[in-house]
Amino acid sequence: MGAISNLLPLVILFVVVGAFAFVGYQVGPFPSYNNAHATGADMAQQMYLWTNDLANQGKKTMEKKNVMFTKDGMKVGVKEMSEEEYADRTQRCVSLLRTLATRQSNTHDTTFFDPFDPLC
Repeated sequence: MGAISNLLPLVILFVVVGAFAFVGYQVGPFPSYNNAHATGADMAQQMYLWTNDLANQGKKTMEKKNVMFTKDGMKVGVKEMSEEEYADRTQRCVSLLRTLATRQSNTHDTTFFDPFDPLC
């Protein structure tokens, strides 16, 4: 009984994949491509064009998010921060720490300091 229960998920997987393969074969890779005399090479060319379009669309989407794919690998662009903004954030963080430290030493306040607070 143990061997059958171990093989059951594998059998279910094969049935599901087989069903998808059968439906995909009956419908064809491109329903809008209704050439009755289409050869395998034509379908392969269509598939090649479709995958290239999909890759280009994905590349454009990732470039909008400052992620670029090069021959050397993936490069992630970092959002620029001006010196003034960096100094302001640092000063705000130090000021908050000093305020919390004096408040805790004077009143035994249990205010939690979150170093990942967006104010810092």
